[in-house]
Amino acid sequence: MAIDRISSLPDELLINVLNILPTKYAVITSILSRKWGNLFKEVTHLDFDDSLLFNSLSVFDHEKRCVSFRAFVCKMLGCLKLANLISFRIRCTATCEGCERESVGLWLSAILSHGIQEIDLCIGGTPDVFPHSLFTCKTLCILKLNFVFTILNIPGTVCLPCLKILHLQQVTVIDEDLIGRIFAGCPLLEEFNWDSLTWYDARQLSISAPSLRKLKLGDGKYFESSVFVRGAMDSVAIIAPLLQSFYYSDKLAKSYFIKTSNYLVEAHVDIYIDSCDFKDSSLSHAARDLIQGVSNVKRLFLSADGIKAVTLVKDELPILRNLTTLKIGCSTNPHLTLLRLLGSAPNLEELTFSEGLFHVGLTDKDTVQQDYWGRGVVPSCLKTHLKVIEIEHFLGLKEELRIVEYFLSNGHALEQLIIHKWMGRKAKFKVRKQFKRLGRRWNKCVNFNELFL
Repeated sequence: MAIDRISSLPDELLINVLNILPTKYAVITSILSRKWGNLFKEVTHLDFDDSLLFNSLSVFDHEKRCVSFRAFVCKMLGCLKLANLISFRIRCTATCEGCERESVGLWLSAILSHGIQEIDLCIGGTPDVFPHSLFTCKTLCILKLNFVFTILNIPGTVCLPCLKILHLQQVTVIDEDLIGRIFAGCPLLEEFNWDSLTWYDARQLSISAPSLRKLKLGDGKYFESSVFVRGAMDSVAIIAPLLQSFYYSDKLAKSYFIKTSNYLVEAHVDIYIDSCDFKDSSLSHAARDLIQGVSNVKRLFLSADGIKAVTLVKDELPILRNLTTLKIGCSTNPHLTLLRLLGSAPNLEELTFSEGLFHVGLTDKDTVQQDYWGRGVVPSCLKTHLKVIEIEHFLGLKEELRIVEYFLSNGHALEQLIIHKWMGRKAKFKVRKQFKRLGRRWNKCVNFNELFL
């Protein structure tokens, strides 16, 4: 006879197990035995997901989904000890919008008065009104809101004295003072994540956060569609003296004031630039101020458009004295800009071309035949610090070989050059033969990761 060892475990341990399960499965355990019958009522973490609850129902039976899901959530909130509740997570994207509009406010009101610490909401519809207590809860530490491009309206004062993490996803802001009010009311905020950022009629973004350590504005997926609707911001001001991680994805604003500290560890800059921006000389200062704002960073990623932003800078680039790792996307012809970047990063140790040296599909005839690599200009980091270079999507073009030859000839500190080749098998031997012509140094440094088409 099999021995039920799990049921013999202490109740506290079993409750911890139930806490990591979706609430649907935690409730199902009540049928296992008498001991399990009421354990689910002791959970401190609620996780509702209507796609799990109703995966067996007809996709078109929206009304039944709505009624059943609402009844399940209300029943659970009615039988639990709400005073013990720590986190409340809900995903209702498959049920009808009426359910959300009528119920979300009631559910939030029920839990906010009992010392809740974490709330995570993903709602497919548009809640009419949030209870004001959501933005004045004194115990809330984590708040995540995802409302599918819903306009976020917070009437009155924001007062979340314990909030440390705030995520806004697919949320639209029409009041340019709202973000400032949020930060003013969250003195302990350490992480702010605004994915798919969209704002209308707001021309300025101002963030002042003395304890902020992680800031993400945009996600690189939806921002292009939103910037065409609203255009560029007039100004972006960020004051975060303890910032460690910064992700910024948006259209280049007209001006920047970014003040961080030497604690900045990583920055990701993904700026959308259209052809008209290159004709606007005033954006040169904006692009330089943006780079100046992250000039203390240790690890920097620049997308293809981020490289274009650097190209806009007409003056000397800010010195990136702390930069040790640089990862760049592939612009149409970024080579002169790359040399300028390397010249401004005297202590660079690792360089990665994450999208290759040229766009996939280009041929030697498409490449610009300007000899940037034979002018005798060698950034100091190549001579003294740059140890690792990694090239993704290597195509075997002549211009690529010239760039590799430049790095091998001038990289006196270079220890490893990693090349990920994307080519047919017939091109493999040709490329290896071409590399051998670069001299003995290629055999010591070059490491091929062969990926054949």
